[in-house]
Amino acid sequence: MSLCSVWLCSPQGVCAQDVALDMSACHDPAPGVVRALVSVELRDRLLPADASPPAGVQVVDVRCTRDEAELGVRGTEERKTVALSSVPAELRARLLALSVAELARPQPRAAVPVAPVAPVEPPRSLPAEPRLATPTYLLWAGLEVQATPLLGLGGSLLLRAKMHDFWAWSSAVSLAQASSAIDRGELRVLQASLRTGLAFLLESSRASLQVGAGVRGGWLRLSGEPASSELTAAARFSAWYLGPALFAAVTFRVASPVFVALELELTCALREVRANVEGGSARTLSPWRSSGVLGAGVAW
Repeated sequence: MSLCSVWLCSPQGVCAQDVALDMSACHDPAPGVVRALVSVELRDRLLPADASPPAGVQVVDVRCTRDEAELGVRGTEERKTVALSSVPAELRARLLALSVAELARPQPRAAVPVAPVAPVEPPRSLPAEPRLATPTYLLWAGLEVQATPLLGLGGSLLLRAKMHDFWAWSSAVSLAQASSAIDRGELRVLQASLRTGLAFLLESSRASLQVGAGVRGGWLRLSGEPASSELTAAARFSAWYLGPALFAAVTFRVASPVFVALELELTCALREVRANVEGGSARTLSPWRSSGVLGAGVAW
Protein backbone atom coordinates (compact mmCIF):
# COMPACT_ATOMS: atom_id res chain seq x y z
CA MET A 1 0.00 0.00 0.00
CA SER A 2 1.34 3.44 -0.90
CA LEU A 3 2.17 5.77 1.98
CA CYS A 4 1.41 8.82 -0.12
CA SER A 5 -1.77 10.76 0.52
CA VAL A 6 -4.35 9.94 -2.10
CA TRP A 7 -7.44 11.99 -2.83
CA LEU A 8 -10.27 10.36 -4.72
CA CYS A 9 -12.82 13.00 -5.69
CA SER A 10 -16.27 12.63 -7.16
CA PRO A 11 -17.60 15.08 -9.78
CA GLN A 12 -19.50 16.82 -6.98
CA GLY A 13 -16.20 17.73 -5.28
CA VAL A 14 -16.45 15.10 -2.43
CA CYS A 15 -12.97 13.65 -1.81
CA ALA A 16 -11.90 10.53 0.16
CA GLN A 17 -8.51 10.74 1.91
CA ASP A 18 -6.24 8.04 3.23
CA VAL A 19 -6.88 7.39 6.94
CA ALA A 20 -4.45 6.71 9.78
CA LEU A 21 -5.83 5.19 13.01
CA ASP A 22 -4.15 6.08 16.30
CA MET A 23 -5.35 3.76 19.14
CA SER A 24 -2.36 4.26 21.42
CA ALA A 25 -4.73 5.57 24.12
CA CYS A 26 -7.19 2.65 23.82
CA HIS A 27 -6.56 -0.91 24.95
CA ASP A 28 -10.09 -2.22 25.36
CA PRO A 29 -11.47 -3.17 22.88
CA ALA A 30 -8.23 -4.57 21.45
CA PRO A 31 -6.66 -2.21 18.88
CA GLY A 32 -5.84 -5.06 16.48
CA VAL A 33 -9.44 -6.26 16.37
CA VAL A 34 -10.76 -2.72 15.88
CA ARG A 35 -8.23 -2.03 13.06
CA ALA A 36 -9.21 -5.25 11.27
CA LEU A 37 -12.86 -4.27 11.36
CA VAL A 38 -12.10 -0.68 10.23
CA SER A 39 -10.14 -2.01 7.24
CA VAL A 40 -13.30 -3.84 6.13
CA GLU A 41 -15.14 -0.52 6.06
CA LEU A 42 -12.40 1.72 4.68
CA ARG A 43 -10.58 -0.82 2.49
CA ASP A 44 -7.43 0.66 0.92
CA ARG A 45 -7.89 4.03 2.59
CA LEU A 46 -6.63 2.71 5.95
CA LEU A 47 -2.85 2.99 6.33
CA PRO A 48 -0.84 0.26 8.12
CA ALA A 49 -0.36 0.62 11.89
CA ASP A 50 3.45 0.94 11.61
CA ALA A 51 3.31 3.65 8.90
CA SER A 52 4.02 7.23 9.84
CA PRO A 53 1.11 9.27 8.43
CA PRO A 54 2.19 11.69 5.68
CA ALA A 55 0.82 15.20 5.32
CA GLY A 56 -2.78 15.44 4.14
CA VAL A 57 -3.93 12.16 5.71
CA GLN A 58 -6.95 11.98 8.02
CA VAL A 59 -5.69 10.88 11.43
CA VAL A 60 -8.39 9.48 13.72
CA ASP A 61 -7.42 9.49 17.42
CA VAL A 62 -9.24 7.02 19.73
CA ARG A 63 -9.26 7.31 23.53
CA CYS A 64 -11.08 4.70 25.61
CA THR A 65 -12.31 4.41 29.19
CA ARG A 66 -14.36 1.65 30.74
CA ASP A 67 -17.65 3.34 29.90
CA GLU A 68 -17.01 5.28 26.69
CA ALA A 69 -14.68 6.01 23.83
CA GLU A 70 -13.83 9.45 22.40
CA LEU A 71 -12.98 9.75 18.72
CA GLY A 72 -11.65 12.82 16.91
CA VAL A 73 -10.07 13.78 13.60
CA ARG A 74 -6.74 15.38 14.30
CA GLY A 75 -6.53 19.07 13.38
CA THR A 76 -10.28 19.45 12.99
CA GLU A 77 -13.35 20.00 15.14
CA GLU A 78 -14.71 16.55 14.22
CA ARG A 79 -15.46 14.71 17.48
CA LYS A 80 -17.59 11.72 18.46
CA THR A 81 -18.32 10.03 21.81
CA VAL A 82 -19.38 6.38 21.88
CA ALA A 83 -20.99 4.91 25.03
CA LEU A 84 -19.63 1.41 25.71
CA SER A 85 -21.09 0.59 29.12
CA SER A 86 -24.42 -0.67 27.74
CA VAL A 87 -22.83 -2.62 24.86
CA PRO A 88 -21.88 -6.28 25.25
CA ALA A 89 -18.13 -6.79 25.28
CA GLU A 90 -18.12 -8.92 22.08
CA LEU A 91 -19.80 -6.10 20.16
CA ARG A 92 -17.76 -3.15 21.38
CA ALA A 93 -14.99 -3.57 18.79
CA ARG A 94 -17.57 -3.67 15.99
CA LEU A 95 -19.35 -0.57 17.31
CA LEU A 96 -16.06 1.30 17.64
CA ALA A 97 -14.96 0.32 14.10
CA LEU A 98 -18.24 1.57 12.63
CA SER A 99 -17.86 4.85 14.54
CA VAL A 100 -14.31 5.32 13.20
CA ALA A 101 -15.47 4.63 9.63
CA GLU A 102 -18.35 7.11 10.02
CA LEU A 103 -16.01 9.78 11.36
CA ALA A 104 -13.58 9.21 8.49
CA ARG A 105 -16.28 9.54 5.84
CA PRO A 106 -15.30 11.44 2.66
CA GLN A 107 -15.14 15.18 3.30
CA PRO A 108 -16.14 17.89 0.81
CA ARG A 109 -13.01 19.42 -0.60
CA ALA A 110 -12.67 23.14 0.08
CA ALA A 111 -13.65 25.17 -2.90
CA VAL A 112 -10.95 27.40 -4.30
CA PRO A 113 -12.29 30.93 -4.52
CA VAL A 114 -12.38 32.13 -8.09
CA ALA A 115 -11.96 35.77 -8.76
CA PRO A 116 -14.98 37.16 -10.58
CA VAL A 117 -14.31 37.81 -14.20
CA ALA A 118 -15.64 41.04 -15.53
CA PRO A 119 -17.80 40.50 -18.61
CA VAL A 120 -15.91 41.30 -21.75
CA GLU A 121 -17.76 43.77 -23.89
CA PRO A 122 -17.42 42.92 -27.55
CA PRO A 123 -15.46 45.52 -29.49
CA ARG A 124 -17.63 48.07 -31.15
CA SER A 125 -17.14 47.99 -34.84
CA LEU A 126 -16.81 51.29 -36.57
CA PRO A 127 -19.69 52.09 -38.86
CA ALA A 128 -18.79 51.10 -42.36
CA GLU A 129 -18.47 53.87 -44.85
CA PRO A 130 -21.48 53.70 -47.13
CA ARG A 131 -20.51 52.32 -50.51
CA LEU A 132 -22.18 53.64 -53.62
CA ALA A 133 -23.63 50.91 -55.78
CA THR A 134 -22.49 50.77 -59.39
CA PRO A 135 -25.33 51.92 -61.67
CA THR A 136 -26.98 49.84 -64.35
CA TYR A 137 -27.95 52.65 -66.72
CA LEU A 138 -26.15 55.86 -67.69
CA LEU A 139 -27.83 58.54 -69.79
CA TRP A 140 -25.90 61.65 -70.73
CA ALA A 141 -25.70 64.44 -73.27
CA GLY A 142 -22.75 66.49 -74.35
CA LEU A 143 -21.05 68.80 -76.81
CA GLU A 144 -19.56 66.90 -79.76
CA VAL A 145 -16.49 68.12 -81.60
CA GLN A 146 -15.72 66.51 -84.97
CA ALA A 147 -12.13 66.52 -86.19
CA THR A 148 -12.49 64.68 -89.50
CA PRO A 149 -13.48 64.76 -92.27
CA LEU A 150 -14.34 68.39 -91.47
CA LEU A 151 -14.00 70.36 -88.27
CA GLY A 152 -17.49 70.78 -86.85
CA LEU A 153 -19.65 71.07 -83.77
CA GLY A 154 -22.76 69.23 -82.68
CA GLY A 155 -24.46 67.41 -79.85
CA SER A 156 -24.86 63.80 -78.76
CA LEU A 157 -27.20 61.82 -76.56
CA LEU A 158 -25.68 58.60 -75.20
CA LEU A 159 -27.08 55.60 -73.28
CA ARG A 160 -25.14 52.78 -71.66
CA ALA A 161 -26.87 49.69 -70.25
CA LYS A 162 -24.89 47.28 -68.09
CA MET A 163 -25.39 43.66 -69.18
CA HIS A 164 -22.89 41.84 -66.93
CA ASP A 165 -20.09 42.62 -64.50
CA PHE A 166 -17.70 43.46 -67.35
CA TRP A 167 -19.96 44.05 -70.33
CA ALA A 168 -22.33 46.79 -71.40
CA TRP A 169 -24.26 47.90 -74.46
CA SER A 170 -23.58 51.47 -75.55
CA SER A 171 -25.49 53.62 -78.05
CA ALA A 172 -25.20 57.23 -79.18
CA VAL A 173 -27.29 59.56 -81.35
CA SER A 174 -25.39 62.49 -82.88
CA LEU A 175 -26.28 65.62 -84.84
CA ALA A 176 -23.46 67.84 -86.12
CA GLN A 177 -22.70 70.55 -88.66
CA ALA A 178 -19.40 71.45 -90.32
CA SER A 179 -18.23 73.79 -93.04
CA SER A 180 -15.15 74.24 -95.21
CA ALA A 181 -14.00 76.88 -97.69
CA ILE A 182 -13.85 75.74 -101.30
CA ASP A 183 -13.06 77.49 -104.57
CA ARG A 184 -15.68 80.19 -105.20
CA GLY A 185 -17.74 79.41 -102.14
CA GLU A 186 -18.25 77.31 -99.02
CA LEU A 187 -19.17 73.67 -98.47
CA ARG A 188 -21.57 72.94 -95.59
CA VAL A 189 -22.18 69.44 -94.20
CA LEU A 190 -25.05 68.49 -91.92
CA GLN A 191 -25.08 64.97 -90.60
CA ALA A 192 -27.22 62.79 -88.29
CA SER A 193 -26.03 59.38 -87.21
CA LEU A 194 -26.54 56.50 -84.78
CA ARG A 195 -23.85 54.34 -83.24
CA THR A 196 -24.39 51.15 -81.24
CA GLY A 197 -22.11 48.40 -80.01
CA LEU A 198 -20.78 46.16 -77.25
CA ALA A 199 -18.27 47.52 -74.72
CA PHE A 200 -15.90 46.00 -72.20
CA LEU A 201 -16.58 47.68 -68.86
CA LEU A 202 -14.44 48.37 -65.79
CA GLU A 203 -16.05 50.33 -62.97
CA SER A 204 -15.95 51.29 -59.33
CA SER A 205 -18.51 53.08 -57.20
CA ARG A 206 -17.46 56.48 -58.63
CA ALA A 207 -15.68 55.93 -61.94
CA SER A 208 -15.91 53.68 -64.98
CA LEU A 209 -14.06 52.95 -68.20
CA GLN A 210 -15.57 51.39 -71.30
CA VAL A 211 -13.87 50.33 -74.51
CA GLY A 212 -16.02 48.98 -77.29
CA ALA A 213 -16.67 48.32 -80.94
CA GLY A 214 -19.83 48.62 -83.01
CA VAL A 215 -21.26 50.22 -86.13
CA ARG A 216 -22.28 53.75 -86.98
CA GLY A 217 -24.72 54.61 -89.70
CA GLY A 218 -25.59 58.12 -90.79
CA TRP A 219 -27.00 60.58 -93.28
CA LEU A 220 -25.12 63.50 -94.80
CA ARG A 221 -26.53 66.57 -96.49
CA LEU A 222 -23.91 68.47 -98.45
CA SER A 223 -24.63 71.92 -99.83
CA GLY A 224 -22.49 74.45 -101.64
CA GLU A 225 -22.88 78.16 -100.96
CA PRO A 226 -21.24 80.10 -103.83
CA ALA A 227 -19.46 83.32 -103.12
CA SER A 228 -21.36 84.88 -106.02
CA SER A 229 -24.64 83.35 -107.08
CA GLU A 230 -24.39 85.30 -110.35
CA LEU A 231 -21.20 83.52 -111.34
CA THR A 232 -21.65 80.10 -109.64
CA ALA A 233 -24.81 78.07 -109.15
CA ALA A 234 -25.48 76.37 -105.81
CA ALA A 235 -25.55 72.58 -105.56
CA ARG A 236 -26.99 70.27 -102.88
CA PHE A 237 -27.18 66.49 -102.47
CA SER A 238 -27.41 63.79 -99.74
CA ALA A 239 -25.40 60.66 -98.98
CA TRP A 240 -25.67 57.68 -96.63
CA TYR A 241 -22.94 55.70 -94.92
CA LEU A 242 -22.55 52.67 -92.64
CA GLY A 243 -19.28 51.45 -91.19
CA PRO A 244 -17.42 50.06 -88.16
CA ALA A 245 -16.73 52.23 -85.13
CA LEU A 246 -14.32 52.06 -82.21
CA PHE A 247 -15.07 54.06 -79.06
CA ALA A 248 -13.84 54.57 -75.50
CA ALA A 249 -15.37 56.55 -72.65
CA VAL A 250 -14.58 57.45 -69.05
CA THR A 251 -17.12 58.63 -66.46
CA PHE A 252 -16.73 60.09 -62.98
CA ARG A 253 -19.54 60.52 -60.48
CA VAL A 254 -19.48 63.98 -58.90
CA ALA A 255 -22.67 63.60 -56.84
CA SER A 256 -25.24 60.88 -56.76
CA PRO A 257 -26.61 60.36 -59.38
CA VAL A 258 -24.82 63.03 -61.48
CA PHE A 259 -21.61 62.26 -63.37
CA VAL A 260 -19.39 63.77 -66.05
CA ALA A 261 -18.09 61.85 -69.06
CA LEU A 262 -15.68 62.03 -71.98
CA GLU A 263 -15.95 59.79 -75.05
CA LEU A 264 -13.72 59.45 -78.10
CA GLU A 265 -14.71 57.66 -81.31
CA LEU A 266 -13.18 56.66 -84.62
CA THR A 267 -15.44 55.59 -87.51
CA CYS A 268 -14.81 54.50 -91.07
CA ALA A 269 -17.59 55.21 -93.59
CA LEU A 270 -15.95 52.77 -96.04
CA ARG A 271 -16.20 55.24 -98.95
CA GLU A 272 -15.22 58.77 -99.82
CA VAL A 273 -17.83 61.44 -100.52
CA ARG A 274 -17.10 63.82 -103.38
CA ALA A 275 -18.79 67.20 -103.11
CA ASN A 276 -19.08 69.51 -106.11
CA VAL A 277 -20.22 73.08 -106.40
CA GLU A 278 -21.22 73.74 -109.96
CA GLY A 279 -18.62 75.83 -111.71
CA GLY A 280 -16.09 75.33 -108.93
CA SER A 281 -13.51 72.77 -107.87
CA ALA A 282 -14.55 69.46 -106.24
CA ARG A 283 -13.92 68.60 -102.57
CA THR A 284 -13.41 64.98 -101.49
CA LEU A 285 -14.38 64.03 -97.94
CA SER A 286 -12.29 61.29 -96.27
CA PRO A 287 -14.07 58.09 -95.17
CA TRP A 288 -12.57 58.49 -91.69
CA ARG A 289 -14.59 60.26 -89.05
CA SER A 290 -13.23 61.08 -85.59
CA SER A 291 -15.02 62.89 -82.79
CA GLY A 292 -15.05 63.56 -79.08
CA VAL A 293 -17.97 64.21 -76.71
CA LEU A 294 -17.74 65.97 -73.34
CA GLY A 295 -20.87 66.12 -71.24
CA ALA A 296 -22.79 65.18 -68.11
CA GLY A 297 -25.68 62.95 -67.23
CA VAL A 298 -27.47 60.85 -64.66
CA ALA A 299 -27.02 57.25 -63.55
CA TRP A 300 -29.47 54.81 -61.98
